[in-house]
Amino acid sequence: MTTEPTEEQRSSLVQLRNAHQDSGWVFWYGTTTRQYWAAHTRLMVLLYAEEPHELDRAAHQVSRWWYSTARPPAPRLTRRVPRPRPREHRPAGQPQPA
Repeated sequence: MTTEPTEEQRSSLVQLRNAHQDSGWVFWYGTTTRQYWAAHTRLMVLLYAEEPHELDRAAHQVSRWWYSTARPPAPRLTRRVPRPRPREHRPAGQPQPA
C-alpha cells in the first residue's frame, strides 16, 4: 500500500533540498518504505534514514569526507609525441657517411 507523503514530510524534503542546494544531492520520501532517501549524482552514494535530520547529518558527513579526502591528480589526457629529428641535408648522389 502506497500513500502520499504528509505535509510534514513534504516540508522536511523542502528543507533538505534547500540545505543541500547545488551540491549534487537528490532527496525523496519512499512511500512504500516510509523512509527518507538521498542519492548523490556524482559520488554514486545512496543513503536512507527514518528521520530527515538523520539523513541531513549523513549527507553532510559524506560530503565532508569526499571533499576532505586527498585524491591523486587526474590522469593526463594528452599524449606526448616525440618530435622528429631534423634530417641531414645531403646533395643527391653523395654516399652516406659511415
